[in-house]
Amino acid sequence: MRLWRLDLIMLFALLFVACPLDQCDSVAGPNPEPPPVTTTTTIEEPDIPPRVDQEFTWDGAAGFSLFAGLRLDEQQIRTIFAQARNARRNTARVCAETELWSNSSNYPAVPRNVERLHFFLDTVARIPGTQVLLVNNCTLKHSSNFSIQEEWNIKASRVAGEFKNVAIEVVNEPQRHLDYFHDKEHLVRRLIRDARRESGGLQIGADDSFHRSSANLRHYLFSSVDFVSFHPARTSNNQPWDPNRAYLRRVKEANPGKQVVFSETVGWDDDGDQCTNWLRTCDRQRIINYERRCEREGIIFFFHSEDGLAARVPFSWMGR
Repeated sequence: MRLWRLDLIMLFALLFVACPLDQCDSVAGPNPEPPPVTTTTTIEEPDIPPRVDQEFTWDGAAGFSLFAGLRLDEQQIRTIFAQARNARRNTARVCAETELWSNSSNYPAVPRNVERLHFFLDTVARIPGTQVLLVNNCTLKHSSNFSIQEEWNIKASRVAGEFKNVAIEVVNEPQRHLDYFHDKEHLVRRLIRDARRESGGLQIGADDSFHRSSANLRHYLFSSVDFVSFHPARTSNNQPWDPNRAYLRRVKEANPGKQVVFSETVGWDDDGDQCTNWLRTCDRQRIINYERRCEREGIIFFFHSEDGLAARVPFSWMGR
């Protein structure tokens, strides 16, 4: 009897060692289910086109105004440049800011913003065969604090220097917008010097102007700029006026060895409401003939328009 009890005790002891009480139920029951399988969902990043920017060149350049272009998103930028390429235009003249514009539909105000500028130039750098003539300071008329323009000129030039397909005009119409400064020519030369240094050697310029009766057609900053940019007068004696081929030759002869650029010409009146002030026109043939004359004389012509000022998408017409 004692032997039987001893055997029974030993049997229970062996069972306890093999299966602790808190686990016997699970071992005795059905096999446990395997842990759930965790799946990882990979979200693919959209394809970003590679940068294809080539060194800025005036050879084969055909321009158009896109002053408020920095207000556009990526798709709008691509749409505008696709339209431009269809019109055989590859170079946009763009303001790095339009901060002091009225912010109306025709004159949208684009603030000074380094990130916005970089985004625009980076987007264009990924569109084959495109260039930007960047105007660092477009709105000076209402600001007498030149240090603001100097600081922004440096910042904008640094951003531009990251891209090959950019040339710079340091200021738009300095001869008109800097009249309240004592020595505007000296100030513009300072801007040019700073832009050349900060951009790492991009082509640098600033525009000049001339009239039908102008005796001196040499750019007033000829010795400081890499190209000579002009805004020709659009009227003479309150009548429409565009330079003929003989006049164009005079402009070239007065500026030997440098590319002549007409960066702002008579404006195309997209809205058709200012056709009689002669600064704008509703005559398509006038613009077509003007550009043809420039092409024959080796002068770069920029198509100027109301859509170009406001950067409307799409343009109603691109001059060709």
